[in-house]
Amino acid sequence: GVNNTMMTSMVPRPPLPPSPPDACPDSPSLISLPEDYEADVGRLRSSAKRSKVVGGGGTSRPRANRLQQNREAARKSRLRKKSRERELQQNVAFYTRSNDTLKKQNQQLQQML
Repeated sequence: GVNNTMMTSMVPRPPLPPSPPDACPDSPSLISLPEDYEADVGRLRSSAKRSKVVGGGGTSRPRANRLQQNREAARKSRLRKKSRERELQQNVAFYTRSNDTLKKQNQQLQQML
C-alpha cells in the first residue's frame, strides 16, 4: 500500500496576532434561520395571493404594508452589507500590516542563522 502520512516538524507555531481593534461586535458572522422558516415563507406567499385586490387597479393595504416592510428590510440589509464590507477592509489592512511585520521578523531570524 501507499503511505499517505505526512511528516511534520515539531516546531511550535507563534501565537496568532490579536483580532483587529475596529471589528464591529454587532455584525453577525452567521445568520441562523428557524427550523420552520420554509413553512413560514410558504404561508406568507399564500396569504399574499389572497390579499390582492382583484380588478381594483390599486394596491391593497396589506400589500402596501408588505412593500413598505420590504423596503425597510432591504435598506437595513444594505447598511449591514456596508458595515461588513468596512469591517473586512479594516481586517485586510490590519492583517497586511501584521503579515509585513512577521515577514520582517522572519528575515531577521533567518539572518541570525
